[in-house]
Amino acid sequence: MHILFLTDNFAPETNAPASRTHEHTKRWVAAGHRVTVVTTAPNFPAGKIFEGYRNRLWQRETIDGVEVIRLWTYRGGPAKQDWPISVEPALMGG
Repeated sequence: MHILFLTDNFAPETNAPASRTHEHTKRWVAAGHRVTVVTTAPNFPAGKIFEGYRNRLWQRETIDGVEVIRLWTYRGGPAKQDWPISVEPALMGG
């Protein structure tokens, strides 16, 4: 099965949602599933892009067998929700 997971937090971020999602995806890969995560550039909790990453239109990497696609993220500040701009219309039905 191919599992597609959309999230605003994923490894290397270490907050609870990122850690739980990362653990789930590793188990799905170990169970033989193909897993793709679509997420933002890592920036939580300080709201600054992590060293080694850039806020590009898109970038692809593999973490523990999980294909990770990071989309350009509107940076409104640490207090605002950060979602990839290209995901918002899909979530709103547009």
